[in-house]
Amino acid sequence: LDKAIKDNSGKTKEDYTEDSWTAFDKAMTNAKDVQKNADATQEEVDAAAKALNDAAAGLVKKPAPVEVDKTAL
Repeated sequence: LDKAIKDNSGKTKEDYTEDSWTAFDKAMTNAKDVQKNADATQEEVDAAAKALNDAAAGLVKKPAPVEVDKTAL
């Protein structure tokens, strides 16, 4: 779980679509909560790590802004 959190901590909301970021952010928050919980079971730790990695894999990059040629206007 520590590795999953560390590997995915550098991602920024601005780079991804809103829907994919929302799922990722929820998984990251849950993973950090489980990480802080000294009473978390191994199953909870494994599930949080899997959910975070799956959400990270599901992140969708925002399309690059398209430059519009306005010279013909």
